[in-house]
Amino acid sequence: MIGAVIGSYFADRVGPGKVVPALFIVGVIALAVLTNKMDTGLLLVAIVFAGIGGTGTNTVLYGFVANNFPENARGSALGVVMGLGRIGAMLGPALAGWILEAGHGATWAFYAFMIPGSIGAVLALAVPVIVRRRRGTLEPVAA
Repeated sequence: MIGAVIGSYFADRVGPGKVVPALFIVGVIALAVLTNKMDTGLLLVAIVFAGIGGTGTNTVLYGFVANNFPENARGSALGVVMGLGRIGAMLGPALAGWILEAGHGATWAFYAFMIPGSIGAVLALAVPVIVRRRRGTLEPVAA
């Protein structure tokens, strides 16, 4: 919930186009931090930031899709975006279990989770550019 509130707050002020990639990056950095041994206080802070990068991103993606896709494509775009996220949520625990069962340790599970977060950040930066090109304008999409 914290991620949704924080992400929405900033999206209302600077736009979801800037907040979505930032939240993905926050999540990836938090996962990278979680690969290290640390005291309990820092661990909890890293977990909070990982949650902000996950839950917050998911919520702000609704506005991101609304700003970047025409009305006749928003439903499909939102379905694809949310569907991909749900697939990851379903497969993530299984992947982590497989990694742990293979004896690679929890660190490698965090590395594996960093991959979709990194891809999400890149796509969130690329989508507005792609949409502008398709519309035939160099004017920025709504922030």
